[in-house]
Amino acid sequence: MLETCASPAAVMEAMSVHVYGINHVAIEVDDLGKAVAFYQDVFNLVL
Repeated sequence: MLETCASPAAVMEAMSVHVYGINHVAIEVDDLGKAVAFYQDVFNLVL
């Protein structure tokens, strides 16, 4: 007997997580100068 599986979209909907914000992010980098320059450029950050 062949069983029918839920569609990938239905599975994702059932497993969805609702994100309301970000509290803390830690990123490890090899070159701090390049990382700072990247994030300043991408996110227009001022340190």
